[in-house]
Amino acid sequence: MKEIELRDLITYWAGRFNLPLPFLYRDNRMKNIGYVNACSKHKLYRFVYNFERLKRLPKSEIMQIIFHELGHIKYAYLPKRTEKDVIKCEYVAEKFSVKYLKQYYPKYYEKEVKIWRRELKKKNWKEKNPIHYKAFIKIKDYQ
Repeated sequence: MKEIELRDLITYWAGRFNLPLPFLYRDNRMKNIGYVNACSKHKLYRFVYNFERLKRLPKSEIMQIIFHELGHIKYAYLPKRTEKDVIKCEYVAEKFSVKYLKQYYPKYYEKEVKIWRRELKKKNWKEKNPIHYKAFIKIKDYQ
């Protein structure tokens, strides 16, 4: 995937979900693939991504990541003060992702669900990602 295609997909889906258009920012130095910085009070969002890591992923995973991060924009008003709050934020963002992946990309949905069912059973993934694990394990599609 080319970077312009990634940026176009993020822009398209943000518009399709009637979300504020996030500022798109590439940072290839970071370890994670992407995240959203949100200032919900002023409706300003920054979608930061590591293109060097993203470009190697299959499109199904890229779409899952885009929907997940847009879910963070949709539910940016949720508090993030405690671990429980952060788990809830990750849960609602992932539910958003699963819902729209299933609706718009059913084949990608099936592929990603299989992957997540397998990942959530791995002990090392659970230990490396405790917040995401606690959030994702609650999603019925992944059980």
